[in-house]
Amino acid sequence: MPDPRAQYERAADQMAALIDAVRPDRLGAPTPYAEFDVRALLGHVVRGTHGAAELGATAAGAGAAGAPAGLSAGPSEGPDATADVPDDGWATAYARARAELVAAWADDAALVAPVRMP
Repeated sequence: MPDPRAQYERAADQMAALIDAVRPDRLGAPTPYAEFDVRALLGHVVRGTHGAAELGATAAGAGAAGAPAGLSAGPSEGPDATADVPDDGWATAYARARAELVAAWADDAALVAPVRMP
């Protein structure tokens, strides 16, 4: 299987550009998903990125043990890491989550470790 990290970086660059373009006065605007306004959708993306980072960190640790590891809760469950994001802070929140994800999946062993998804 090819290494997906380069493709992730390209997709994350596009996501970062989109998030950076969101004006604070548009955070309450609707999206195609009825349950999400723009703010909720940004929160979902940032929480999901944090969750993928956590999964990568778990995978890196599981790679040495050889046993499947996983997350106890999905990225949308548990404490909301995005509850305190200021209206003009979404680009920074995503950049931090993205950096965590990149660091967590940097070890090649994480790419082949068995993991359980919530």
